[in-house]
Amino acid sequence: MNNGKTGIISYNDNGFVFQTNNEALRLLGLPVLTHLKQLTRVDEKLNHIFETISNGEKKQVVVTDERGSHNLSLQAIETLIERRNLMLRIVAINDINNELEDKEIES
Repeated sequence: MNNGKTGIISYNDNGFVFQTNNEALRLLGLPVLTHLKQLTRVDEKLNHIFETISNGEKKQVVVTDERGSHNLSLQAIETLIERRNLMLRIVAINDINNELEDKEIES
């Protein structure tokens, strides 16, 4: 999970983060993520987006930090861990700056 180019965050309905990979932390500019409320350090609206994104939904968000603006694509899936009766939302995060720049050049 830590070797991929896609950031991954899994969390429950209460916002507690169960797992993140290094790419998610890098894309968000955070050293650690244990609860979705910490996302307000990155951007005020980011916490709300993660709380409201639904199963199968894709969203695009622009995050600005000291390195500049980053266009991020978010895609969510939900899974039930039956033995613990726990619903987890898993969000994949990708930096889509290069793709958007390529489309702009084509235009």
